[in-house]
Amino acid sequence: MSSKGPGDSVGALRDVVACDLITTEERDQIATNFKVINRGPIGGSADSCTQQSEYGPDGGVTISISIRPEQVIEDYVAASTDKITDSEVAGRPAKQITNSGGTCIVTFAAERGRVDVSVATRSVKDSCDIADHLTEIVESRVPEPTT
Repeated sequence: MSSKGPGDSVGALRDVVACDLITTEERDQIATNFKVINRGPIGGSADSCTQQSEYGPDGGVTISISIRPEQVIEDYVAASTDKITDSEVAGRPAKQITNSGGTCIVTFAAERGRVDVSVATRSVKDSCDIADHLTEIVESRVPEPTT
């Protein structure tokens, strides 16, 4: 018997633990000494995980993954100065959002909701390179979109 109620239209995505989606080895390929600075539901997400590397000569890296089983990519609210580009992640609908502050976010469809992968560095190009790499990893570990 499942513990999910009949009104619960989202399944496995709700149960994903954001901090478990990227291994220590995978994080260490980006930067070292990451520390979890925030975890748990935030801003409408079922779970999130924000990790930050130590600051070095090139600055630091902040990575955030949010699991949003009840929000689709079209629900993403961008700031007026953000640049939004429609894209795909392994055939899934996605959007890339960038800003002048060095942040790059990739939001992609998963189950009936979405997953947001956000990366902040000094350079938006570096942030997007890292976000694209992480999104490939995360995408393979979350449920496919349902139609």
